[in-house]
Amino acid sequence: DNYSEEGKYVNDTLMGYATLIYSSGNKYIGVVNNSQKDGKGVFYLNNGDRFDGNFKNDSLDGEGIYYFAKGGTLKGVWAKGEFISGSNKRYENKNAITPILSNVGVYEVNTNINDVLKLDMIFDTGAGEVQFSRDVFLTLVRTKTITIDDLLEGAYYEDANGNVNYNVRFNLKKMQIGNYTLENIPCCVAKDERGANLLGLSAIKKLGKFAFDFDKGIIEIK
Repeated sequence: DNYSEEGKYVNDTLMGYATLIYSSGNKYIGVVNNSQKDGKGVFYLNNGDRFDGNFKNDSLDGEGIYYFAKGGTLKGVWAKGEFISGSNKRYENKNAITPILSNVGVYEVNTNINDVLKLDMIFDTGAGEVQFSRDVFLTLVRTKTITIDDLLEGAYYEDANGNVNYNVRFNLKKMQIGNYTLENIPCCVAKDERGANLLGLSAIKKLGKFAFDFDKGIIEIK
């Protein structure tokens, strides 16, 4: 990842407090040693996330707080870029899914849809089926990962406001959630153009038994 430098040079090497602007859109503002992130600083990622803490040899290293663009934080200690301890350790349990608490107070999980689309979806046990917005559905059609053979009989659904709508339904071939791969999931398409992407029971049931561990910040699959 190429970058441009702004700061003080010592013997033609960037040292001390500086700014590194990367071609990817990432940006670092903080202490630099030999043109590398090394010391206290803030790293802004191009997806809206940021890390405020300590760095060593160009990696997250030491205490810090990771702020997620969609809401929620991860506070603790890193070593060589890996989170190693804190109040909500996120990576140790392979039988778990790490949700993100959004800024509107709902939990979202990252999914990979038919190997063509990465999408944050609301974990919603109140939704009978997985629901996708029209834009997502049309994207899957355009990528030819949904064809006419995948269409199911439509159905009537009641929304949160008590309105009953007729929704297009289809079979989703594949969804990846963390270490779990789900196949052949009945889904519906939101009637409202602003409809949310909901991870409903037609997918959640395929995960089996689960429990929220709010202290660790995970959904643990039993």
